[in-house]
Amino acid sequence: MSYVPRLKEKYSVEIENGTNSRLDELQAAFLLAKLEDLDNWNQQRITIAKQYVKAFEKSKVKVMRNILKGVAHLFVVLTEDRDKLVEHLSKNNIQSGIHYPISDHKQAIYKEKYKDISLPVTDSTVAKILSLPIYPGMKQDEIDHVIKVVSNF
Repeated sequence: MSYVPRLKEKYSVEIENGTNSRLDELQAAFLLAKLEDLDNWNQQRITIAKQYVKAFEKSKVKVMRNILKGVAHLFVVLTEDRDKLVEHLSKNNIQSGIHYPISDHKQAIYKEKYKDISLPVTDSTVAKILSLPIYPGMKQDEIDHVIKVVSNF
């Protein structure tokens, strides 16, 4: 079962210069209050990402290049068998996500503009990416569980 069609609706860009803004004044106030925790949360994500990178060095699930250059907001891996991995993770009570299911050049808004563009590496990558759980406050036993389940895939 493929999850991509449902995701393509969510991540489709159809209006030029459109925005995806979900932040209102109340949400902004809450975020401002939490801003002092941001550095700590980013460090927690980086710590988890380092554990994942080390654990998946010899896995058939490949870690995206340069993943440790930022704050590891997402932990994206590549796999030839994405749908099977999603199912395997789900059976083991692990959520995953596909955050970029459509190549930019294939977005509805750019369909005509880039109709003659071929980006096979981009298209191949989009078909293989999957985001694993990574969030501040993630417990070590949860991290270990993700590592074990992915490693056993």
